[in-house]
Amino acid sequence: MKACTFVSVFAVAAIASAIPVKRDNVDITFLGAADAQFTWSFPTDGSVVSISNPLSISHISSSVAGVQCTFDGIDDSVTTVTGAQTVDVGPPQTQLTGSCVLVNDHPARGLAWVNFIGAADAKFGQGFPTDGEWVQISRSSLVSVWKPCTNVISQPLEHLAH
Repeated sequence: MKACTFVSVFAVAAIASAIPVKRDNVDITFLGAADAQFTWSFPTDGSVVSISNPLSISHISSSVAGVQCTFDGIDDSVTTVTGAQTVDVGPPQTQLTGSCVLVNDHPARGLAWVNFIGAADAKFGQGFPTDGEWVQISRSSLVSVWKPCTNVISQPLEHLAH
């Protein structure tokens, strides 16, 4: 009986750990020179949020897996942070807006990065899984042109994004 209970508890724990956690907001840390930094909270629904801190940013950091965020800088940089990582901003600059979406974070699959260019030079980047999984384009209303950032795209974008 004890062995059966142990196996049941283990099975429930394994199933619970496989269920995606819904995140309503994610905190992102913006890092500048001389240890200057600030943290900003973004909803994970893809909505664009204005950032009102004028600090010139060198790095953007997230400690949360399963979230992809894209930030637009004052000098036209587009920086995308996927999962728990720190990404360089080049060149360092004030960040004006950001948006975040939930993504299935599966380390075994590859991602093809695409930069989208819209009217009035609106830009953002997004990763698409190369295994054919369906992915919503997070800011599709801005898209006029797309440009692959990696050489792994061998299928039309329609197939990557369905």
